[in-house]
Amino acid sequence: AVNGVATFAGLRITSSTLATPVTLTVSAQQFPAVPLSIAITQTAATASFVTQPTSASLNVALNPQPSIRVLDNAGQPMTSGTITASVASSPTSLSGTTTVPVVNGVATFTDLSLTSVGVFTISFNAGGTTTPLTLLLTTTGGGLNTTATQVAITSAPTTVESGAAMSTPFRVEIRDVNGVLVSNAAVTVSATIASGSSGVLQGTTSATSVNGVATFTNLRVGSTAGTVRLQFASSGLSAATSSAVTVTQVVRQLALVTQPGTPRLASTLTVQPVVELRDAAGLAVASGTGSVTASIGSGTAGTLTGANPVTATAGRATFINLALNGTGSYTLVFTMSGASSITSSTVSFGGTSSLVFTGFLSPIDMGRVNVIEAGREIPLRYSVASGVTAGTTVVQSFTSVQEVCAVPTLLDHPWNGSGKKWDDHSRGSFTDDDEDVSDDYGRYDARRGYYHVNWATPRSWAGTCRLFTATLIDGTTRTIHFRFKRGANNADATDMTSWWGADASRRFKPILDAWKRAWKDSD
Repeated sequence: AVNGVATFAGLRITSSTLATPVTLTVSAQQFPAVPLSIAITQTAATASFVTQPTSASLNVALNPQPSIRVLDNAGQPMTSGTITASVASSPTSLSGTTTVPVVNGVATFTDLSLTSVGVFTISFNAGGTTTPLTLLLTTTGGGLNTTATQVAITSAPTTVESGAAMSTPFRVEIRDVNGVLVSNAAVTVSATIASGSSGVLQGTTSATSVNGVATFTNLRVGSTAGTVRLQFASSGLSAATSSAVTVTQVVRQLALVTQPGTPRLASTLTVQPVVELRDAAGLAVASGTGSVTASIGSGTAGTLTGANPVTATAGRATFINLALNGTGSYTLVFTMSGASSITSSTVSFGGTSSLVFTGFLSPIDMGRVNVIEAGREIPLRYSVASGVTAGTTVVQSFTSVQEVCAVPTLLDHPWNGSGKKWDDHSRGSFTDDDEDVSDDYGRYDARRGYYHVNWATPRSWAGTCRLFTATLIDGTTRTIHFRFKRGANNADATDMTSWWGADASRRFKPILDAWKRAWKDSD
């Protein structure tokens, strides 16, 4: 003891009876002995083979099975713990019970086997040991030199994205009649879609087996959303069909299904672009949504106006009033978050409009003030001599605004007739209660060679004048002056009594009442 303290260095306790604590007695001359009870625990320190195989047959239990002795730091057999066997391969080539308990210092495996052909290192790990125990084995025999009869799927994905690489590739084996791998088989295996959603296989659709195994690392499914089953076949062998694989679609790219039409100077595109949302396989994503933005890709000092971006619905983004202003040639680029962009074909300005607008046809007179009863339908008929294909869009918009009823340079052009449905071929009537006439700019009558739309005016316009403007696709405008008068449908009892006088109104009151009821019904 030094300064009253005695320190024991390197003292170890070795015990084979872990269930009973060890009593340690400390004594010194002239002092009574002091007992100390100590519980004993074990930590695995070393592992060694008791039995081990030197070779392996494919899909056959190792013989002999590995058994491993595990000792603690004192060299005593471990009385508890486990040992786990593993092989570093994907998919794993080790079959059987891979974790067994340590009993009286020995862990014994009972049914380990190797399921693939090749050279494998089996690692045996006992908790506490610094380095796993390893066993190097080469699989032989089994299906070697046997006759191949069938294809078997050993690895397959459950879900794939259309057109994208599979996270888990299909893997097949060539087997004999007993289902044992034929390790020397080198045959070509082809993949096809057996059933499910309509689609195609993309990438590498065939693979040659190596040591009886074929892996499809570059196989992709191009299909609409749904499920598919794949079949793997080789000449002379029974084919294998996979379980149902779910196919999802994700928008990965854009496609122009309608290219923008050649614009006129400072005008809306003659043909509005339509962009389709597609997956990695190039298939339309019918359920696709998102925001598609148009921008100028190439060209000098141009501007792009109109509704932009456009929200895609049902897999398509349709632009309705995109206008390109400038001169020269341009391309448009369409983009969407998460998808590759698409560039349009070149659109070029002609510099001046080639549109020849013939004008509005009878009963409209563009050189006079057209007088009509308020509340009547106005048939708007117009034609084009050149500049567009017959039947394509000619008018960008119709608008009307109230104006002062004084156009001294124009004479009145009174209309006769009721103004209702001027012919049986009228279509597209609409009501204009404000300044916007409609977004229906006329339907083309191929037999008559003109466009036609009806403008239904409200009775409240009686006594007013309006300036009607048609804006054409080349940016130019055409105007018509209208004056709306009160007609029979706008008359009331006060107007009638003023014709007859107060006495006459009393005399003919029953007749006036009848007229008033008739006018009310007609309203």
